[in-house]
Amino acid sequence: MRKLLERPLLCAAMVQASAASYTPDSTVEAQRAETSIYQAILQTLGKQAPTQEDRSIVRLLVYGWWGVLVSCLSKKTSDARAEAELGVAARLLLAPYERSR
Repeated sequence: MRKLLERPLLCAAMVQASAASYTPDSTVEAQRAETSIYQAILQTLGKQAPTQEDRSIVRLLVYGWWGVLVSCLSKKTSDARAEAELGVAARLLLAPYERSR
């Protein structure tokens, strides 16, 4: 997120393009769930064969990140506060994975 916010105009354009291309089509949503960010998080969690719950948790984490990113771009949240809130979201959503280690 820090790298994206170093170029806020480019980041805002990317966010707008992504939002404009969003459709509630389940096929599109399924494809979106397989993007590299989702795969990177699942791999970091050690999930080679993720369950639906694993995918839902990762999706919620990405949705939270996306919302915080938009909030930062609109100057409603400071970078420091955004980082702190993302830390809380990650801790809460990923707690089950910490316990299973």
